[in-house]
Amino acid sequence: MAFVLALVARGTAVLAERAVSDAEQGGEIAREVLAVLAERSDEDEEDEDDGRASYLRFERGDKTVHVLVSPEAGGLAYLCVCDAGFSRTRVPLAFLEAVMEAFTSAHVLEAPLASPGAFDASFGPVLEAKMTRFESDPPEVDVISRVRGELSEVKRVMVSNIERALDRGDALEHLVDKTEHLRADALKFRTAARSVRKRSARQVVLVAVAVVAFLLLVAYFIAAQFCDYDLQGCGRK
Repeated sequence: MAFVLALVARGTAVLAERAVSDAEQGGEIAREVLAVLAERSDEDEEDEDDGRASYLRFERGDKTVHVLVSPEAGGLAYLCVCDAGFSRTRVPLAFLEAVMEAFTSAHVLEAPLASPGAFDASFGPVLEAKMTRFESDPPEVDVISRVRGELSEVKRVMVSNIERALDRGDALEHLVDKTEHLRADALKFRTAARSVRKRSARQVVLVAVAVVAFLLLVAYFIAAQFCDYDLQGCGRK
């Protein structure tokens, strides 16, 4: 048998468990690993949680323990004990992901307050059925796991590209703002230039009027030298 035991636990409290072979040894190994996880959780309780499940693996003699720890419901551990040879494939991780998905759909809201063994009757058969399925056709399941991993990587790359595009969008928006400012400045300059031209034109007209008036005044004084100041004497002469 490849799978020995599978369970779902909250801390060290086992909420659902099912063994398909060597239940006593598998149970001891599983609970030893749960105790180790609980100690680690106490030590790392101040660390930030990114909301994603973390995968851990422990070697115990000829058995390997695979654990998927999820932050949901106060911290749930999905664990399976497998024969060492079977653990070299990606099947155990794919199995735990499937168990986590099934348990989340069925019992995640009840899990925070559930007592040990609360879901043995309802979820134990699910664990057994999934162990049977994943053990009976491991190559296919391994392919599914690999494809899921590839899809996750594609998703990560797409998210990264979207973030870069958004960053470029911010840069373009900044450039558009600068362009608008330059356009506004150019409009102000054009308006100021028109105002200067108008003032210059008025000044030219005023100067011309002043010159003409000055010339007329000079002509009057010259004429006054030979005629009366009322210029009537020029007509008599």
